[in-house]
Amino acid sequence: MVFLVAMPQGRDPNTKGKSQQQQFKKGVVNQVHPKKRQAADEQRHQGTMDGAGNRCRNTQPFPIDSKIHSRRQRYFICNSVAKDSIERWFAPKGFVPLQSICYMSKKLWFYLIFFVFLLGFFYLALFWGTDLWRKKLPTLNDVKPFAFISQNGDTITHEQVAGKVYVAEFFFTTCKGICPKMNHNMVGIAETFKDESDFVILSHTVNPETDSVPRMKRYADSLQADPKKWLFLTGSKKDLYEAARRSYLLDDPNNSVQKIEEQFIHTQFFALVDKKGGVRGIYDGLEKKELDKLYQDIRLLLKETYNGPRFVNGIFQTSPN
Repeated sequence: MVFLVAMPQGRDPNTKGKSQQQQFKKGVVNQVHPKKRQAADEQRHQGTMDGAGNRCRNTQPFPIDSKIHSRRQRYFICNSVAKDSIERWFAPKGFVPLQSICYMSKKLWFYLIFFVFLLGFFYLALFWGTDLWRKKLPTLNDVKPFAFISQNGDTITHEQVAGKVYVAEFFFTTCKGICPKMNHNMVGIAETFKDESDFVILSHTVNPETDSVPRMKRYADSLQADPKKWLFLTGSKKDLYEAARRSYLLDDPNNSVQKIEEQFIHTQFFALVDKKGGVRGIYDGLEKKELDKLYQDIRLLLKETYNGPRFVNGIFQTSPN
C-alpha cells in the first residue's frame, strides 16, 4: 500500500530537518552548558564596552594616519590642527585660515613676493647715498664763530674747519700736571688719523699772556705736530674762555662771574666736533675707556656726509666739491 504525503509547495523537505536539528543542538548546548553560555554572553558584552571605552579614550579631534605620505595631506592635517587651536583660543572674527595661505595660487604668491621686493627697493633708493640709516651721536651744542692765531701766525676761523671733524682741547705750555699727559694721548689721536683729510686737532691755550705764537710754535715742534693737522691756537683770554664754556662745554659757564683776569680754566676734557660745527661728545682725556670711545666716535663722524661750504686753498667755497 502506498501512502501519499502532501508537502507544502515551494519548500524543501530537507530544510525542515536541518532547522529542527539546529534548534535541537542549540537547546542541548543551553541545557548541557548553561554556565559556558552565560560566560560567553558576559565576555561579548564586556568586549563591546571595552571597545567603546577605547574608542572614547583614543578619539582625536584630527586623527593622523602614520601611513600618509602625501605632502599635501600632511600640510592639510597640520594646518587643520593649528587652525582649530588658533581659532578656538586666539583668533578674532574674520581670521584667515592657515591652509588658505598655504594653498594660495602661484599667481598670488608671485604678487606677494613682487610687492615685498618692490617695497625693499623703494627704501633702498630712499636711503641710498645718505647717512640717515647710520647710528648717530647726539648734538650737544653748536660751536660759535671764532678767530684765533695758530703756531704759524695764521688766522684760523670756524669757516676754515667747516666740513672737518676735529677734537678741541684747552691747555697751557707751562703746565706740569695733566697737560703733558693729555697731549701725549693727543699725539696718539693725531697719528691714528693723520691720513684723514677731513680731520684736525685744535689745541687752545688758557694762558695767552704767556703762550705767545713763538712759544706755541716751540711746543708744537716738541710734539712733532703737523701744522696742517694739529693747530695750536692763541688769542684774547676772553674769546678763548668764551669758546671753552659757550661753544665746547668744557667748563662751567657760571665760572665766568669773576673778572676775566682772575679766571683760570684747567680741564682734562676733550670735545669732539662734527663737520657741521656741532659738539657731539665730551671725553676724559686721561681715561683709556673714554679715549677708546673717542676713537670710535671720530670714525663715525668721518663717515657722515657734508654738503655745506668748505675752506680750500685759502678760498671759502660754497660748493662741496
